[in-house]
Amino acid sequence: MTLGETQSTLAEIIVRELVRSGDGGLQPDLARRIGTAVAAAIEENNYAIELKLTQQLQVAGLHV
Repeated sequence: MTLGETQSTLAEIIVRELVRSGDGGLQPDLARRIGTAVAAAIEENNYAIELKLTQQLQVAGLHV
């Protein structure tokens, strides 16, 4: 995850930012759904990047 954050921690950070009072604050349920989806997408992207980097290092002859 981003800077070592777990998926659940990242989701909670996103939710906290989305429900802030003031302009554009979302309902907690909607914010939780968005936060969970965004955290899952970030995790999938991180796995894809890790796989690609591993493959590139192996092609270069480095063992990872």
